[in-house]
Amino acid sequence: FALRDGSGSRFSLHVNQFANTIGIYNSMAFTTIPHNINASEWVHIAMQLYPDSTRVFVNGSYSGTLNQGINASLTGKPMTIGSANNIEWFNGTIDEVRVWNKILGASSIKNGKNCQLKGDECGLVAYYNFNNNAAIVQGNNSSQTTLTDASGNNHNGTLNNFALNGTDS
Repeated sequence: FALRDGSGSRFSLHVNQFANTIGIYNSMAFTTIPHNINASEWVHIAMQLYPDSTRVFVNGSYSGTLNQGINASLTGKPMTIGSANNIEWFNGTIDEVRVWNKILGASSIKNGKNCQLKGDECGLVAYYNFNNNAAIVQGNNSSQTTLTDASGNNHNGTLNNFALNGTDS
């Protein structure tokens, strides 16, 4: 996902299956850690964001620390999922995105990675589970363009560049 601050600077998280890296860009530099990524398997990625570092967890296990952080304070700019700048598109499937206003401990990350949330968990700011109950399975869903924030905080999003039909759009 990507955030922009008031000056337009980008802060973004990246997964690159071809280079086998996970990284961040914090408007000044790009840094990565190595991690083998199998494109045919679901992967759970969690990041603990600090101003000067980022701890990365893959499938509930600590994978490494990036030596750069992200200032995740409110920017007034929209968060984007799947593209940082309308050029670099994520080529894959996203099942859910969770945004917290607190640092989750390693055990919370590991124990919660395969669990669907209720939406009222303490510190949950936004929860996008991409479950659209109004959608027609394998049908034309071109009118379904809202991504509902299941946290109840009303940070709903707009779906762009989706086929919105078939079995996996």
